[in-house]
This record gives sequence, C-alpha cells and structure tokens, in this order.
Amino acid sequence: MRAFFPTGQRSQRAALFWARRLLAVIGALIVVAAGALAAQAAMLMLASPRILVSRALPAPVAAEAAPGGADPATFASP
Repeated sequence: MRAFFPTGQRSQRAALFWARRLLAVIGALIVVAAGALAAQAAMLMLASPRILVSRALPAPVAAEAAPGGADPATFASP
C-alpha cells in the first residue's frame, strides 16, 4: 500500500509544487477575465452613440392655448 501512497518528503514537495502551480493558473485566468471585461466595457463605451444634452431651457407654452389646438369659443354654450 505504501508504494501507491508515498508519504515522504518528495511527495509533499510535489504536492506543494502542484498546488502553487494551480493557484498561479487560477490567478492568471482571473486576470485575463478581468481584462476581457474591461475591454468589452471600453468597446461598448466607444461604440455607443453620444447623446448631446442642450443646456437651454425649452420655450414656455402659451397660457391661452387650448389642448389639441381647438378654439375655446367653439365649445361655448348658447
């Protein structure tokens, strides 16, 4: 049984080596994914149309204007 599951110093060093290697690969994948997300956000920002907002206020609506543009005298009762 010992031949299949060595418990010596060599196997502990190998396990530590592979654990570090696995952490390095996972870290590299996280960095690549974050870079891809940042690049996608930058491309969306550059490709989206710019909306220009005017700082001028809209013209005031006339107070005597009836809704729908109808003449108020038309609706007067006799």
